[in-house]
Amino acid sequence: MFKHLRTTVFSVFLLTFFISCQKDIDSSAGLSSGTAVFALDGAPSGCASTTVSGVYATGAALSTGNTVTLTVDVQVKGTYAFRTNSANGIYFAAAGSFSSTGSQTVVLTGVGTPVSVGNYTYATTNKNACNFNVAFTTGTGGGGGTTAVFSYAGAPGNCTGATPSGTYFNGVALGASNFVDLTVNVTTAGAYNITTNSSKGISFIGTGVFTTTGTTTVRLTGQGTPNATGAAILTPTGGCSFSITIGTAPSAGVFTYNCTIPPIVAGTYTAGTALNATNTIVIAVNVTTAGSYSVTTGSANGVSFSGSGVFAATGPNVITLSSTSNPNAVGLFSYTPSGAGGCAFNITYGTGGGGDFLKCTIDGVVINFNTGLTGTLVPNAFNVDGDFGTTSNLSVDAIDLFGTVTTGTYNKFTLTNFARFGDLTYTPNLALPLETWSTTPANSNLFSVTIQTISATAPIIVTGIFSGDIFDVNDANKKVVTNGSFRITL
Repeated sequence: MFKHLRTTVFSVFLLTFFISCQKDIDSSAGLSSGTAVFALDGAPSGCASTTVSGVYATGAALSTGNTVTLTVDVQVKGTYAFRTNSANGIYFAAAGSFSSTGSQTVVLTGVGTPVSVGNYTYATTNKNACNFNVAFTTGTGGGGGTTAVFSYAGAPGNCTGATPSGTYFNGVALGASNFVDLTVNVTTAGAYNITTNSSKGISFIGTGVFTTTGTTTVRLTGQGTPNATGAAILTPTGGCSFSITIGTAPSAGVFTYNCTIPPIVAGTYTAGTALNATNTIVIAVNVTTAGSYSVTTGSANGVSFSGSGVFAATGPNVITLSSTSNPNAVGLFSYTPSGAGGCAFNITYGTGGGGDFLKCTIDGVVINFNTGLTGTLVPNAFNVDGDFGTTSNLSVDAIDLFGTVTTGTYNKFTLTNFARFGDLTYTPNLALPLETWSTTPANSNLFSVTIQTISATAPIIVTGIFSGDIFDVNDANKKVVTNGSFRITL
C-alpha cells in the first residue's frame, strides 16, 4: 500500500532521486501517412454513410469483426494509413492503397477493450477528417455475450411503422426527445449495436440486448445538429430507411421560470454510471412569446443538463432537461438552468447498491481501475489502489503527516505544503513498474484529492474525487487526469 507515499517520503527527506528510463511515447504522433490524397465524406463534421459493425461491450476485447466503414473521395491514388483518437479504451485504424480515384470505401478496424458503457465520439486524425459515434453496452464476460440476429420491418425499402419523436430544426442540436422507434424481428436473442448513416448533420444510434425472439421495437436516439432543411434519409446497417423532416427554426421564444412549482427530478443517479433517457428534469415556465428555446445548466460532478425545443403557444408550459454525462462521485450537487430566475435543483448521486470503483480520465481516455481494488485508512493516511485488467495500475493517496485523515481537500505536495497533501501514481505498463507517472514538487501544476465522505460505522466506506497533472520520472512529459472518482469499502 501507499506506493507513491514511499516516493514522496524519499523526496521530502532524501532530497531528489531520479531514475532514468525510456520516455513515454506520445501515442498521438504519426497517426496518418501514405502517398494518397483523399477526403472523408462529411468532413469536417459527421462522417457520411457510416457503417458500424460488431458488438461493443465493456470488458470484451475488439476483434476483426469490429469495423467502421467510411466513404472517401480519392483525388490521388496511392497508399494510406490513418487512425482515430483513443476513447473508452479503444481506437480504430485503417491501412491500404487506392488503385483508382473517385468515391470508394475504407474499413477501419477497432483495437482495444472498452471500459465504460455509453456513447463515444471518434474522429479520424488525418487531414480532411470526420467523426462518428459508437455505442457501448454492458459486457457479460467472455467476449461480451451473444450477438443478436434480427431484421428490420420493411427492409430493404422504407421502414414499416417507423415512429420519429421530437422536433427537428436547422441549427438546433438534438436532445433526449429526438428518437425514432423501429419494428424489428429478432431470430437470435443477444446484444445489438445499431448506427445509421449521417444525413444533413444528424444520425441515430441504439444499443442494448434483445432478451427474447420475435417482433419487438428498438429505439434509436438522435445525435448531432441539423445543418440544412428538408428530408434527412437515415438507414441503419442492413436495415430499412426512414425520413426525418428538418424545418427552419422559428424565432426565439420568451418565457419566465415558475419556481413556485418545484422541478421534478426523474430517474436513478449513480456515481460511475452514465445518465440516459430516463434521467430527466421537468421545470415549469410561463411562455409570453411562442418560439424556440435552448436551456443548459452549469457542470457539477461531471454532469450538465440541457433541453431545447419550441413553444407552440403562450401560457404555462414545461422545459425538460436531460443528460448523457457520467457522474464522478456520490453526494449532493446543485444545478441552475440558464437565464434569469432559473429554478435551481439538487441531484443526489448514490453508490449503485454498494459497488466500489476507482476511475478517471487520463489524456481524454476513460479508464476503470477496478481489478484487485483495495484500500487502507490509518490515522495519518488513506490509500485506494486498483488495476486496469493486467496492464496498468493507479494508486491515490491522501496524507496528513501530523494529523488525522478526514473529509476535505488534499492538494499536492510542495515545499510549503508538506504536512497535508494528496498524490497519485499511474503505471501504464505493469511489466515496466519503474516507468511511472506521478505528482511532483518540481512542477507548478495543480493536483488535489478530495475525500467527500467517510462512514462513521463499520463497514467503513470512503468516497472522493481527484484531478490534476502527473509527470514522468524526468518531469519532462505530462499527462492530464480529470473526472477522477472512487468508492472503496475498507
